[in-house]
Amino acid sequence: MLMRITAIPQCLLAMAMAGFVSCKAIESKNKAFLTSYDGFKQSSKWNDAVSYHGNLSKLRNYDKVFIETVKVVPPEDPDRLDFTRNATPEEHQQLELAFRRALEREMSLELPLATKPGPGTLSVRAAALEIQPGNPLLFASTYAPYVSIATAGVGVVSGSKVGAADVIVEAEMIDSVTREQYFALIDRTGGSKLRPMRGLSRWKHVEVAFAKWAKKFRETVKSATEDSR
Repeated sequence: MLMRITAIPQCLLAMAMAGFVSCKAIESKNKAFLTSYDGFKQSSKWNDAVSYHGNLSKLRNYDKVFIETVKVVPPEDPDRLDFTRNATPEEHQQLELAFRRALEREMSLELPLATKPGPGTLSVRAAALEIQPGNPLLFASTYAPYVSIATAGVGVVSGSKVGAADVIVEAEMIDSVTREQYFALIDRTGGSKLRPMRGLSRWKHVEVAFAKWAKKFRETVKSATEDSR
């Protein structure tokens, strides 16, 4: 094991240990889903996610939440590798349902779910873009720490691994009537070598990411409501 560690390129090891890794902010390719793409800021130089924070104090005025739209969109130019082929129609439906259920589960902890837009109702809209499945066999073969560094590339630093699923999300919270945008997020996630079991299926990394983003939205509502008291 010691021999493997010393074989890591020194620049990568130093960057990983010192934290000297900066990420370029993610950008929307076509700006076609969210109600607005103005005012987004990068969360930090260590994270490529960008978000928009509007007048969050208004969230205390809502007593219901409506999960309005959840979409899953395949890559525009997928690689020609087998494991990045587009999801089947059945997989699309399953993933959309998984994302919707994650949002409903988290948001219902803060507000009752509504069945339609209306006064006093907050809307949540979300789209999973550029979605690519994982390759369980390839992920497993490159999982062992410090092995296949040449093929894993920045996986040493970022924790991502070859064969892991990948997805970009665009999501927002808006007034269901006026369409005023309060919070929006554009983020990307890939599978992690630190969570090996999740990489052993085509979509587990994506489903875990859905749960993470849904929790982020709930925490935003909770924090805004508590801050207004």
